[in-house]
Amino acid sequence: MNKLVSRTVHNTKPVMVEYTITEYGKSFVPVAEQLLQWGLSHRKIIKKGSLD
Repeated sequence: MNKLVSRTVHNTKPVMVEYTITEYGKSFVPVAEQLLQWGLSHRKIIKKGSLD
């Protein structure tokens, strides 16, 4: 387990599995937000396929 997400299996039919972000996982949110902003800022270059 990476400790970012917790997994709970419920004893139901059909079986239900619930995933929730952990407090540790929430510490990754600022990193993900920065990656998103970088991608949005550079998407024209990325879509173009070159740095020229």
